[in-house]
Amino acid sequence: MLKLMLDKGVDYLAAILLAAMTILVFMQVIFRYWLHLPLDWGEEVSRYLFIWAAMLGAAIAMRRQAHFGIDSLVAVLPPIMRMGIALIVNLCICALTSLVAVQGTRLAIINLLQISPTLAIPMALPYAAIPVSALLMLICAICDTWGIVSGALREKER
Repeated sequence: MLKLMLDKGVDYLAAILLAAMTILVFMQVIFRYWLHLPLDWGEEVSRYLFIWAAMLGAAIAMRRQAHFGIDSLVAVLPPIMRMGIALIVNLCICALTSLVAVQGTRLAIINLLQISPTLAIPMALPYAAIPVSALLMLICAICDTWGIVSGALREKER
């Protein structure tokens, strides 16, 4: 239940961010070229919305297993070896996303005192997309790893 709420929440948040970014860029065009009153803050907000949407999109793609992969060699292996390779790959993904989450958090903390030029907000807010996305991907990788270990994932889904 919690995983479903988290999944849907991330999906809805990413969709809202993309919609807001699209509307904002459209408003920028209208204000700049038709009304000749450019929005000073519009470009910066749309950039930060794009950063967050892209990072959440990476987490969504991880959950849907939509990142590309070449499985030509793995496909011809026996099922037990495929499961072993899937487990090793997922453990590597867990290690990498943990590293990105830790280093991304450090980066966001370092940028707490840096202020954005137009909005005057801490730059930690856009940088926080890195550890948040990495943590979402880590949760997904842990769930997938647990599924492999417990045998809950069917061979066809891998």
